[in-house]
Amino acid sequence: MTKPLVHNVKKFTITSNYGSDLSLLGEGAFSHILIFQSIFDHSVRATFEMFDSGIRIDGKDGTISADQSGEINLITGEKVDLTVVDENQVELVFTGASEFTIAEVISSATNTMKEMHRIDLCMDDFILNELEENYVVSRFDQKISDTVNQVLSKITQRPIAIDPTVTELPVKGCTERPLDFVTTLCNKAQPEKFPKSAGYFLFDTYNGLNFRSIDVMFSQEPKRRMLLTETTKLPPGYSNKILSVEFSNNTNIIDTLHLGALQNTKTRTIDPYSHLYTQTSHASDDSYQGDNNLSADKPQVGTHLGLPDKVTGNISHKFRDTGVQPTGPTLDKQLNAAQEPSFNHDEIPQIAAKRYYQSNLFHVNLKIDGDFGIFPGDVVYCDFPEISANQKRKDISKKKSGKYLVADVAHLIAAEGCYTKLNIIRDSIVE
Repeated sequence: MTKPLVHNVKKFTITSNYGSDLSLLGEGAFSHILIFQSIFDHSVRATFEMFDSGIRIDGKDGTISADQSGEINLITGEKVDLTVVDENQVELVFTGASEFTIAEVISSATNTMKEMHRIDLCMDDFILNELEENYVVSRFDQKISDTVNQVLSKITQRPIAIDPTVTELPVKGCTERPLDFVTTLCNKAQPEKFPKSAGYFLFDTYNGLNFRSIDVMFSQEPKRRMLLTETTKLPPGYSNKILSVEFSNNTNIIDTLHLGALQNTKTRTIDPYSHLYTQTSHASDDSYQGDNNLSADKPQVGTHLGLPDKVTGNISHKFRDTGVQPTGPTLDKQLNAAQEPSFNHDEIPQIAAKRYYQSNLFHVNLKIDGDFGIFPGDVVYCDFPEISANQKRKDISKKKSGKYLVADVAHLIAAEGCYTKLNIIRDSIVE
C-alpha cells in the first residue's frame, strides 16, 4: 500500500455532484500530486491518480469504495479542496475562490478489487470563461490595463495582477471569451515603466490571474538565489540548492531571421483614409535597454555575414485603423478623431513580436527541494559552476549564471518527498 502523504497534504477532498464528500487522505488513496503553473497557461492545473479499493467517505461508517457508495460518482466538474505545505511551512490553499474543479477523469480497472482514476484539475475561472454570460460584447475606450481588469473581473474573484499600460485603445468585444479577448490585447500593450517596448503575457498562478509585461517582469529583483553544488550545506546568501539542471539553447538562425528577433525589420502600412504609404524600420538593439533585460548583452548572430545590422525578410504589411473605431465617449468626439489612427500599427506589434521570441532564447530546467513560494513571473538568480576537469576547485560560470525569469513551476508531492521543478528563461547573455 502507498503511504498517505499527510506530511505535505493537509486537506484533499472531492465534493461529489451527487452528495457526499470524498476524503483522499486515507491510506493508499493516491500516489502523488502534480501542481503546474506557467506564464503560457490561463489556468493553474493539477493532476493525480486515485486508487479506489476501499477509501474513507466523510459521513459514512467504516471503509467502502467510491463505487459502492452510490453517492460518489466521478464524472467531471466536481469541486476539489486541496491544501499542501512544503518543508518551509509555506502553504498553497486551494479552497474558496481558489478551489480546483475536476476537468477530466480517465478511469481504468483490471479487476474487481481495484480501480484507478487519473484526474486532471483546473481553476474555476477557466471554466467560467466558457459561459455565454461572461462573453465580451461591450465597447471599451481607455487604457488597455483598465480594459483587462474590467473584463477579467467578470470571471474571477481572486486578485488580478496587472502592469499598467500607456497604450489607450478603443476596442469592442464581438462575443469573445474573456481570456481570448484579453490575449488579443497582449501584443498591443506597452507598459508604463518601459513605454518604448511592448508585449504582455496573460497567465494564471496560485495568487490569481496576471497580465504582465515581459520587460517589467525581467526588471524585477531576484526572489530567490540558488546554487548548483555537491556540498550538503549552502553557503551564506543562498536560499535554495539546485539538485539537478539541464541547459537548452533555443536559438535557431533561420528562426531569428524569419522573426527578426535579433536583426532589423520593417513595417509597411497603408492608411485607407489618406492612402498614405509608410515604411517604418525597427532595430533589434532598441529592445535591449539594459534594465529591462536579464543580462548585459544582446546575443550576436552571424556577425561574419553582418546579420546584426541587416534587415531581414520579416516585413510586416498592415492597414491603419483610421476611422474604423475612433476614440471618444460621444459621437462628436469620435467624429473629430475619425481622421486619426486609433492604434500605432507601425511599431507596437513588431516590437512585441521581437520581445516574445527574445524572451525564450535561453532555457534552463532545474530541480530543487519543494518551494511553494516561487511562481511564474518571478525572477531568480542562479549560480552554476564552470565545466572543468578540476574536481577540487569549481569557479562560478559568468556565462550561465545570473538572473532568470521563471516560466514554468511544477510541484511534485509524492511518498519519496516534495520537489519543485522550474523552467527558467532569459533573453540575453553575459560576455
